[in-house]
Amino acid sequence: MNAVSMLGLTVFFVAVMLPTEGDAHPGRTNASGCHNVTATGSYHCHNTPAPTPTPTPTPSPGSGAPGSFVPAYNRDEYMTSWRDSDGDCMDTRHEVLLSASRIPATLDAGGCNVLSGEWYDPFTGQVFTDPGELDIDHMVPLEEAHGSGAHAWGSDRKRAYANDLLNAKSLIAVSASANRSKGSRGPAEWLPPNTAHHCEYVRNWTEVKHRHGLDVDDAEKAAVESVLGADIALAVRAESSGWDEIQRAPSPAVFGLGIRKQDQCSYTRQALPSDQIEVTVSILPDPNHIERKFDIFLVADLPAGLFSLDMWGNFIPFNGDIATLVPHRENIYLAQSHEISVFTGALNDELVMNLFIGYGTDSGDFVYTSAPLPLAIKE
Repeated sequence: MNAVSMLGLTVFFVAVMLPTEGDAHPGRTNASGCHNVTATGSYHCHNTPAPTPTPTPTPSPGSGAPGSFVPAYNRDEYMTSWRDSDGDCMDTRHEVLLSASRIPATLDAGGCNVLSGEWYDPFTGQVFTDPGELDIDHMVPLEEAHGSGAHAWGSDRKRAYANDLLNAKSLIAVSASANRSKGSRGPAEWLPPNTAHHCEYVRNWTEVKHRHGLDVDDAEKAAVESVLGADIALAVRAESSGWDEIQRAPSPAVFGLGIRKQDQCSYTRQALPSDQIEVTVSILPDPNHIERKFDIFLVADLPAGLFSLDMWGNFIPFNGDIATLVPHRENIYLAQSHEISVFTGALNDELVMNLFIGYGTDSGDFVYTSAPLPLAIKE
């Protein structure tokens, strides 16, 4: 981070907050932070330690204006086969298999195809070791996306949607039989046979639709809200767009803050001190910043001042100088969206603050929320 950038961020924190109360690698990593290196044919692991924000918009019902024309769905407009988007010889199917394997996956001699691993399928609750028994599921199927607004997209956007590796919720490895049972049906017609996954499933479904600006019809909304036990707007976290400090421009990164009572499916905008809650942060990075090591920062704006939150949850006084920021997480290798659990349990005390979320990469990028996200735990 150069001196100009540091000064710019310091000015931002002091002027805006105070007045308010590794190397790049191709391919994606698995849960252990491991991936193939095509150039050497090796398998490589990274050390992975453990304005006022607007309300999250609710997807609009319907698939366009009444009587609007939706052309017939043609799968070939979205994909004829999986793409190798990053040119490392591994297509989207195998990238997902590699990323999702709970153990280091076995690859073929060329490092292009996954031959074995261990996968948990949330749709069935089963564990698989043979990738031939798995399909890669589009959380929101292509035909459903087409009828929900994607039909109006250009061809590049359609194909990018079909191969979306940036959002970890978009594509998942599941039992082939469960995926084919689901087909193109939405939550009003199909839910996973594993009932314990219904809550997460409708949240993920809604998040993907929200992320891509896809419509939600009345039957789908009712089905989601039936599982969620709340309005569909509470299926996704409160969000803020990003600001790129190096480029001094808006960033495509998106940051989210969610409070969820542990006995409820939906997120909530406020909880009581006695509630058992989980507070989570989500980061959808700028696509230009993936395949790098990230430090993640949380800055709390409290009545007593500004504080960095370290990885143990301690509040460290922050004077607005970026050089003094304490990371909440260090050296996390990111190739797609990421979620962090910040707190689990009951606070047993009131906490009302605004939270800034940011990340820095090992190549000197620095992106943070363009507006703080409110967190309220109070009576």
